[in-house]
Amino acid sequence: MITFTDDQGQRQEGKFEVQANVDATYVAGGPSKLVGLATITDTHGNDVTNPAFEFDGAFDPDN
Repeated sequence: MITFTDDQGQRQEGKFEVQANVDATYVAGGPSKLVGLATITDTHGNDVTNPAFEFDGAFDPDN
């Protein structure tokens, strides 16, 4: 579950699905209702990847 304040100052919350792997990496994604579609329109009118739709990273297994 994640809670954040959106760009309009409204509190939002929703469930993100996280897949953690044995090599200390993960992939996470949220519902389109909360984070929008896979692509969004930037300030120049171009379709770009929505960075909040799905993201990945790695844990530090030593900490």
